[in-house]
Parts: sequence; C-alpha cells; structure tokens
Amino acid sequence: MSDFNLKVKSSVLNALLAAVGVLSLSFTILENLENAMVVLTGIAFITASIFGWFFSGWYKLIPGERFQYEPYVATVIISFPSALTSGLLYMGAMAISSGSIPILEAIMAGTIGGLMGAVFVLPISIILGAALGRYLINGQKL
Repeated sequence: MSDFNLKVKSSVLNALLAAVGVLSLSFTILENLENAMVVLTGIAFITASIFGWFFSGWYKLIPGERFQYEPYVATVIISFPSALTSGLLYMGAMAISSGSIPILEAIMAGTIGGLMGAVFVLPISIILGAALGRYLINGQKL
C-alpha cells in the first residue's frame, strides 16, 4: 500500500469513525438538537479526516519490528484532538451565529464538550480502532 493510499484510507476511515461516534452521542446524550447535530457531525467528519491524514504515519508498519502497537492506538489518539477541535469549532460557530454567547464561555464549553465527547465514545473508538488498525496492517506488504 502506497503512502498516499494509506493517508486516504486513514483519513476516510477515521472520519467515518467520528461520524459514528457523534451519531451515537446524538441518540444517547444530546436530544432535540437536530439542526445542530448536522453541523456537529459535519465538523467532526472534517476534523477527523484531517487528523487521520496527518497521523496516518502511525499506521505504517516498521520492517523487522515484531509487535507494533501504534496502528491499534492511533485511532484512539486521533479521536482526542479531533473531538477537541470539533467541540471548539462547533461552539465557536454557535457563538458567532447567536451573538449572545461570550467567546470565553464558548471556548470553555467547546473544550469540555469535546473532551466529554471523546471520553464517551472511547469504547467505540477502541473497538473500531483495533479493527481499523488490523485492516490497515493486513493491507500492507512487508
């Protein structure tokens, strides 16, 4: 698998994982926010795609190394900055669109909301991250 293919697969699969995480949150914690959930899902999809692209090197196998943990933990590590960035961008968009939310409160709410979102979807991120790591490892030839 070429580096470009690995970057594309990492980007797309991490973005899909983020969309699954946001949608699972929408059915459990967040209620009556249909329009806001569309915005949050889009932001999470884009940020996870970007972080998946930048951290795709973690899925690259190192020749000669027997056990490699990086492909399995990369998805969990990608989910934290992705969720934090998504929360900040989402609350920033809400603060700008409403005009009544102070920017400091929006930053704090976005940070806390992003971290809570990452923690709440951690089981999904671990399970699907292990499957994603296994898939990307099997696709590479050493």
